[in-house]
Amino acid sequence: MKSRTYLWSALALSALLFLFLNLFANNFFLDTRLDLTQSRQYTLSDGTRAIIAKLGEPVTLRFYFSRKNAADYPATTAYAKRVRDLLGHYAALSHGKIVLEDVDPEPFTPEEDAATSAGLTGAPTDSGDTVYFGLVGTNRIDGKEVIPYFTPEREQYLEYDITALLYRLSNPKRPLIGVLTSLPLAGGPQGQPLAIYSELTQNFETQIIPPSFTSLPAGMDVLLLAQPGTLNPAQLQAIDQFVLKGGRALVFVDPDSELMQSAPGQPPGAPDAGLQPLLRAWGVAYNPNKVLGDKLLAQQVQTQDPRNPVSLYPIWLHLTPDNFDRVDPVTANLQSLNLASTGALSPRKGATTKFVTLVASSNQAGLLDRAQVAFNPRPQDLMSAITPTGHPFAIAARVSGPARSAFPGAQVSHGNIRW
Repeated sequence: MKSRTYLWSALALSALLFLFLNLFANNFFLDTRLDLTQSRQYTLSDGTRAIIAKLGEPVTLRFYFSRKNAADYPATTAYAKRVRDLLGHYAALSHGKIVLEDVDPEPFTPEEDAATSAGLTGAPTDSGDTVYFGLVGTNRIDGKEVIPYFTPEREQYLEYDITALLYRLSNPKRPLIGVLTSLPLAGGPQGQPLAIYSELTQNFETQIIPPSFTSLPAGMDVLLLAQPGTLNPAQLQAIDQFVLKGGRALVFVDPDSELMQSAPGQPPGAPDAGLQPLLRAWGVAYNPNKVLGDKLLAQQVQTQDPRNPVSLYPIWLHLTPDNFDRVDPVTANLQSLNLASTGALSPRKGATTKFVTLVASSNQAGLLDRAQVAFNPRPQDLMSAITPTGHPFAIAARVSGPARSAFPGAQVSHGNIRW
C-alpha cells in the first residue's frame, strides 16, 4: 500500500480552518447567529459588534460586484444585494472606522485589473463574460485580506466570514502555533515539509517543540499534537495545564500511522499511546490498538490477486457530505475526504466535557485489531472481519467545557477545555 502522507495533505485546509475558528470564534462569537430572514436581516451577533467597536485604525472594504455581467442571474444579483446591505450595516455601526467602497469591475478596465491582482475569483457566465463578487479589505499598514467570491453555499456563514476578515485586519500579529510531533512534518521523506506544515507556516507563526521539552513556548495560542510519541509525566502535566488554563489544542492520534513508523527512532508497529492519560481525563475514549473499518466507505484499491485485481479496502475510507457535521463551520463545506487506517473516538462515561462529532463513519463500520490489520492486510479478509455495529463511529470531534486534570494534585486541577 502507498504511504499515507496524502492524509496530511487532505486535512491541511480543514486543520487551518479549525485553528482559526478556535482562535477567533471561541473568543468573540456567542451562540447568536446572523438571521437573514426578512424580519431580522441585519441582526449581528454581540461578537461582531464587539470587534467593530474595538477597531483601532480605519479599515477599507472594497466590495467588487459585476452588476452588468450578473444581470441575467437573478439569484446572484439578489445575494449580492444582501451582502452589500450587510456591509453597509457594518460601516454604519463603525462610526467611520469602516470605509466601504463599491467597485464594478467591468471588462478591460483598471477596476478589473485591480480585482484580479487582489486575488478575487471570477465566475464565467454562459456568454463568456466574467462575474466578480468578492471583498478586499485593507488597513493602513499594508495589510490585506480577501474573500475571493461570495459563494451561496457559505451564506449561512456570511457574518462570520466578513467579521473574520475584519478581525484579521485589526489584529495583524499572527497567532503562535506550537507543534509537538514525532512525524517528519517539517521535513518529509524527501526532505520537504509536508503540505499541512507548509500551509501552517504561511498562515501562522509556527514553532516546533523538541521531544525533550521541559516547558511549552510562552505566548502560544494553539498546541498542535500530532502523534507526539512517548511523553514523560512532567511533559504530560505541562500539556494538561496549558489546556485547562484555557489553551487550545488540535490533536491528531492514529492507531496505525505508516508515517510515524518511518520516523527515526520509532519502533516498527508501535502504536502511539502517549496521550492516553490526558484523553481519559478530558473525557475522550480512544483505543490505539483498534483500526476503524467501514464496508460502505471502503475505497477501491488494486491488488496482486489476478482473480480480484480490484477490491474494496475497508480501512481506506472515502467520506462524503453525509459523514460531516453540516452545521459546524469546520466541516460544513467539506465535500469529500480520504482517510487511511483511522481510529475512533467516543465520549467517556461520566465525562464533564461536551463531545461533538465532526466527522463520522457510516453505520456499516466496525473496529479491527491493529495487529490483524498489520499482519493480514488482504482486503477481502478485512471486509469479512468487520462486524457492523449499526451506528457510526466518531473520527473527528470537538471537545469543550469543564474538564478534570490528569494530575489532580496540580495547582490547576479543573478548567475549561477547547480542542
